[in-house]
Amino acid sequence: MSTKIYDAYRLPVGTDPFEVVAPLRAAILPARLRADAQVLARTACQLADDYSLHGDRSRMPVRRRDGSRLYTPQNPWVSAIRVLADQEADLSPSDTFHDAHRFSVSLLRDPADGRLLAKAFLGHSDEIREAFEAFCATQGWADWHYQDQTDWPEEVSELEWAQRRDSWDRTVGDSGVIADRCLNIDVRPSGFSTSPSVLGIGDDEEDAINAVTVSTPQVRLSRMLLAVQKIADGEFSITDLLSASERIKNAVNEGSDGTAELLELMSSPSVDELQGRQSGGFDDGIRTHSISEETLAAVAARLT
Repeated sequence: MSTKIYDAYRLPVGTDPFEVVAPLRAAILPARLRADAQVLARTACQLADDYSLHGDRSRMPVRRRDGSRLYTPQNPWVSAIRVLADQEADLSPSDTFHDAHRFSVSLLRDPADGRLLAKAFLGHSDEIREAFEAFCATQGWADWHYQDQTDWPEEVSELEWAQRRDSWDRTVGDSGVIADRCLNIDVRPSGFSTSPSVLGIGDDEEDAINAVTVSTPQVRLSRMLLAVQKIADGEFSITDLLSASERIKNAVNEGSDGTAELLELMSSPSVDELQGRQSGGFDDGIRTHSISEETLAAVAARLT
């Protein structure tokens, strides 16, 4: 049986597993909230852009189970929470994109010397990974990953590689199932939902929201143009999709083929606007641009 244990560490001698919880949570939770807030901002802006483009709610997402509307034009932020939760409800918990920002650490004890070993399970957030790596550096957690399909890394001696192999063999056992013999630490927001739920209730959530960067008009326009092309051309192959995406991005960045005129019709909404906190002409819904479907389709056609 092959062995692949990535994101694995050996803890300093004498580490108390219960003393790990608080500092680990303090290091990871802010990064988790920032990652959630960033996804919410991107989704909220996409929803507002689509609403501004179509001009009514008939083309906006609806909850498939009961038919109720997910999009509230006056509050794209809360709408994004609903949409993401609805999308995740259709995923299996074992799906790689279910709770994309999940983070947990399994602690195991090597029976030979009593040293604690850790196996981390990270989602798809670079920010969370960077926060965890910084935590490991400050806490003295040493890299202890191991796999038997390749030679050991250059920076690891042959002796240490064998030590890693032996320690994992002893600790995990013949089953190879870590969950059978570990102490697991999950780091997640209070009132946890696996889909983002940053509402700005607590100080940590407010800090995360304040750190958000809203997508630029260039990024947003590129997305809308690509969506029009995909609708017009039907099924895209991966090669076609990458080619179209690159072509559109270059045109938008250069302001060519009519894209400069479209950019002039777009605003840069703030997070407060996406959360419906700023009043002023938004009774029928927050508008982020004045581009029409016909104009967008015409420019998209030039880029095919």
